[in-house]
Amino acid sequence: MKAQDFLDWMEKADARYAADIVRHLDCGRNRAQAMKNAAEEGEDVPVNRTTALAMSAIAAGLPAWGEKGDFDE
Repeated sequence: MKAQDFLDWMEKADARYAADIVRHLDCGRNRAQAMKNAAEEGEDVPVNRTTALAMSAIAAGLPAWGEKGDFDE
């Protein structure tokens, strides 16, 4: 993922710190910090498809599958 794409997601997800990335993506602290550092240095951020899909859902405001959301009946 391009650095700017990751930074845009951080802004959309209101993730200012590595701890926010950990909370959103359920990844380890070191991984989150490495992703944040890479993006801030303008380097591509290695993100697998599963994580990219989770990032899309988070940016769209979707709840985790199976959890209550606005569209549940």
